[in-house]
Amino acid sequence: RRELLARLRLPFTCKSPDIDESNRPGEAAHDLVQRLAREKAQALAGEHPGHLIIGSDQVAVLDGQILGKPHTFERALKQLTAASG
Repeated sequence: RRELLARLRLPFTCKSPDIDESNRPGEAAHDLVQRLAREKAQALAGEHPGHLIIGSDQVAVLDGQILGKPHTFERALKQLTAASG
């Protein structure tokens, strides 16, 4: 995303707000990413009045299950192994 914005050759700043990115019970992946993108933008909007704020998020889904951030090497390896078949 940073590279795409850089291609526009316009000044911009990337920030990562401190929000809870956990999915809610029963929340579909597309609902999760929409909610998180909105919450991220809203969290930063107050700090930058009058500026364009772009909130974005992405999620990986495997066999209908949302894969969270692995946080450890072991969990990352497990997720990658599951995704590779």
